[in-house]
Amino acid sequence: MIDLKIISVFLLSFFLTLISIIFLRSLAKKLKIVDVPSKRKTHKGNIPLIGGFAIFISVYISISTESIDNDILIIFMISAFLILLLGFVDDCYPLSANVRILIQILIISLMIFISDLKFSTFGHSFGLQNQIQLGLLSYPITILGMLFVTNAFNLMDGSDGITAGLALLALIGINLVQILSGGNSFNLLSIALFGSLLPYLWFNLAKSSKTKIFLGDSGSLFLGYTISFLLLYESQYSKNISPTFALWLISIPVFDVIYVIFYRIMSSKSLFSPDRSHLHYFLERLGLSNLKIFFIIITLGLFLLLLGIFIEYKIQFVSFITFLFLLSLYLWFRGFSRFSKI
Repeated sequence: MIDLKIISVFLLSFFLTLISIIFLRSLAKKLKIVDVPSKRKTHKGNIPLIGGFAIFISVYISISTESIDNDILIIFMISAFLILLLGFVDDCYPLSANVRILIQILIISLMIFISDLKFSTFGHSFGLQNQIQLGLLSYPITILGMLFVTNAFNLMDGSDGITAGLALLALIGINLVQILSGGNSFNLLSIALFGSLLPYLWFNLAKSSKTKIFLGDSGSLFLGYTISFLLLYESQYSKNISPTFALWLISIPVFDVIYVIFYRIMSSKSLFSPDRSHLHYFLERLGLSNLKIFFIIITLGLFLLLLGIFIEYKIQFVSFITFLFLLSLYLWFRGFSRFSKI
């Protein structure tokens, strides 16, 4: 039976996000905190960049009502707010990629060292009987891992609904595993975030520019950072998921960013230079609408999530190898198949 606390956190987060969006949308227009159309941005009208703040406010309030007594969660909320502020500054006064990355590393490092939450093991990733312990490498690997995931979600935010939709898939996976294992100790942060993303998606996918809102860098960085924290927390602290399964939960962002890195290196471009090599741009070049791109990417992500769950429960020892195989297949498809020229 589902705990009433879970339902109350979900509903409170849902309605707080709805109220926050309505209030912040008009405020953002007055303060001109909006995304203006350009050569790289084909939307119509000036769209308020308040999605991140609406989600953060609702998540913070809804989990605070349940008397947070977990020091790690408190440290996370403080660091997440700093990530949100970094993105907001970048929305208003664009920062260089080096500055953004440096500040993110600092925030992530402080969170890790204060909370002592880190990837201490890769689990049985290669089918080995003994777990792979990281020792002193745990700190740099955790920093790089969280940095990678945070920016992977940020970079996926180039078409309506995708970043939020992929975050929802990760949250579904985390809680679905809890249900399948017969547990009822759900992560309240994941429930609150889930509740907040639903009303945001409705506004973000709206066709009318009068209704539509965007996450902005503040929101996409916050979502990426929160998902990276949840994967770290659930695999290393609560141990509800394996480190390998954590990859399946974010397979699309992982696949996409690794391809983009590969493409830019092969093209002798800066890793931080913006281009149109991401998956959503590839689908856009096929003539698909934003809504179709959203459904294709989310459907693909759902398929990989369900495949990951099946492998984890039935043949866990090949999980990591299978993930690497599918990653290689994606890199070949985007980089060397006849579709690579699109």
